[in-house]
Amino acid sequence: ENNEQIYTKIPQGFEKYWDPKVWVWLLLRTVYGTKQAAICFWKTLLKAMTYMGLARGNADPCLYWKYDEERGYTIWLSWIDDCLCLGPRDNVLESKTEFTKLFDCDDVGEMKEYVGCKLTINKKERSMKFTQPVLIQSFEDEFKLPSYNYKTPGEPHKVLHKCEEGFALDNKKHGVYRKGVGKLLHLMRWSRPEIYNAVRETARRMSEPNDAHFKAMLRIMKYCVNTKDHGWTLKPSRTWDGKDRE
Repeated sequence: ENNEQIYTKIPQGFEKYWDPKVWVWLLLRTVYGTKQAAICFWKTLLKAMTYMGLARGNADPCLYWKYDEERGYTIWLSWIDDCLCLGPRDNVLESKTEFTKLFDCDDVGEMKEYVGCKLTINKKERSMKFTQPVLIQSFEDEFKLPSYNYKTPGEPHKVLHKCEEGFALDNKKHGVYRKGVGKLLHLMRWSRPEIYNAVRETARRMSEPNDAHFKAMLRIMKYCVNTKDHGWTLKPSRTWDGKDRE
């Protein structure tokens, strides 16, 4: 926009033709990864959604919706250059057809994954279950987990106290701890709310953990491995008037 010029360093593999200390390249077209390209695409997407009669959500700028009393809701979610369309089947098919006329894109079918989560949809029960098997598998691949099979994520009545002076983990083990707790935070947020309290305690000790904190982290991981089929299930609940409420 506004005739902005963008330059890039010489890419790896081209150094023998252009000295990186002397040369840079002027981009003649947008490339994936620049913030300008992402903003330009988002503005173009917003124009398309407006053209399709969708309004942007006030709480989330990447949510677009419209409502018809007879046909119900049609909802679009955007995640960078991936989009998800939700609503009654006829609404979704019509909206996707209109969208594909505006953009050169692929329709990959029913959603089976979302932000690293595997989705299991039960149409009979109208339920959707979030699990993260790949993330849980990384616990076994990247960490030395205890052999004991725990039935709870945390030890009952156990409090993780602040690390005493001289008992903190070394830098290498501290890095492993931060990495592990980061994975658990992501797991807790998207598919395993029952580990919230245990993960919160380990996250409070990120700055200066000790061996007790490290063992507590491994216990949570081992519990998740033992219960890898557990997940977060969403489905309608019944209200007092007998109607389904999402």
